[in-house]
Amino acid sequence: GNYVYADRKHQCDTVLIEADAQLKQVKEKLAKYQARLDQLTEDKKELIQYQDLERDKRMLGYVYYDRCSKRAVARIEEVKRLKKTLRGQMNEVTNKMDIVTDQIADAERQLTELTTAQGFSAADREVLEIDRKQLE
Repeated sequence: GNYVYADRKHQCDTVLIEADAQLKQVKEKLAKYQARLDQLTEDKKELIQYQDLERDKRMLGYVYYDRCSKRAVARIEEVKRLKKTLRGQMNEVTNKMDIVTDQIADAERQLTELTTAQGFSAADREVLEIDRKQLE
């Protein structure tokens, strides 16, 4: 009886030692897994924070693009209005210039006519003067 008891006790002690060793290995693996899980949890938090910042960056990029685009469109419209106004003013100036050019041409014609008429009068006066001298 003692021999069987001692043998069984020895087998139980061996099983208990092996179970303790396996428990120690499981605890070590569990600690490694827990450390890895903690690291992954921290990485996940960083990833979420990065994604939030990246989304904000894209949003700010879009806002910046939108504002620049609106400013550019407004500037283009302003330039178009200015161009239209200047084109109208240029047409008015061109029309006035045409009127003045016509007036200058009329004045030159009148001057030529007056000069020609005065030339006949001077020539007529000379003829009359010559005739008068002959009569005297």
